[in-house]
Amino acid sequence: PSPIQELQIPPGERASILTLSESTCRWPIGEPGTDEFYFCGCKPAPNMPYCEYHARIAYQPAQDRRRRKKTANG
Repeated sequence: PSPIQELQIPPGERASILTLSESTCRWPIGEPGTDEFYFCGCKPAPNMPYCEYHARIAYQPAQDRRRRKKTANG
């Protein structure tokens, strides 16, 4: 499988730990403790902590995860 392409979040739309709220996507991006670390900050999907894009990554059916793991391990 190809690596997941990360969303390109403009610097003005990125969220910090201080600006996270119920109305921001809380998907972490980058290495914690570095200046490049931030949270997505987009509008979250209904009743989710993440936007639609990051929710698709975070919430995958177990069957799909097992299938990918089996394929990767041969």
